[in-house]
Amino acid sequence: MRNLALLALLGTIVGLQACGDSPPDNFCDYKSACQDGGKDATLDGPGIDAPANCDLAKEPKDSPACVDDSVGVFVDSAGGDNNPGTQASPVQTVTKALTLAGAKPRIYICEGNYTESIDQSTSVSLFGGLACKTYSYTGKKPKFTGVKGDYVWRLTGGNGVTVEDLELDAKDGQNPSESSIAVWVANSTGVSLVRVTAVGGTALKGADGITTNYAYPAKLMGNGADGGAGGGDLTISCPAGDMTVGG
Repeated sequence: MRNLALLALLGTIVGLQACGDSPPDNFCDYKSACQDGGKDATLDGPGIDAPANCDLAKEPKDSPACVDDSVGVFVDSAGGDNNPGTQASPVQTVTKALTLAGAKPRIYICEGNYTESIDQSTSVSLFGGLACKTYSYTGKKPKFTGVKGDYVWRLTGGNGVTVEDLELDAKDGQNPSESSIAVWVANSTGVSLVRVTAVGGTALKGADGITTNYAYPAKLMGNGADGGAGGGDLTISCPAGDMTVGG
């Protein structure tokens, strides 16, 4: 059984006060007024002070200035989950990166092979297709092989999430009734998968049921076997306690 899932993106930005504060009521005025000290106000959430020339409305490949420690957490399969998740010292798993993201709206994942099932419930976007160390865009997808048959990447509750340039390969089912699902999205809106390869594996059927013997009444009435007339109603008690009345 092959299971694939694809869904679409919506981002919401609000706000305007002094530069460096949470985004204000007039975001456009804030953006034009706050390009100060090498920073601009192209923000994707409160508490984010993006680098100059960073436009978070664009993909990292189209606005590489956004690939910065102030905007996202960095992941490298050769990194370590005790690291701070910076570009110079990335973590090893997206699961760990999600715990470090805080107000940062992005996680940057460099090319390589990862063995992980990602369970996400926050509005953080995931971007792959990046070279390790430099995190420049190459388009080469990091490959994630799930460790759970139920999902490789599961999003429950996060909104406005984008996932780009990843390969998500589901683990084949191992036990009866086990699924093999690449992408699972529930209770989320505005989700977009861009240049994502999602491959479901082989799911397994459920275990066979167990049959039990059942003794029907000694005299079956109205079965027509001898060509005689049908009998009267007969009440039969079924194993589950249901009552059936028939001729």
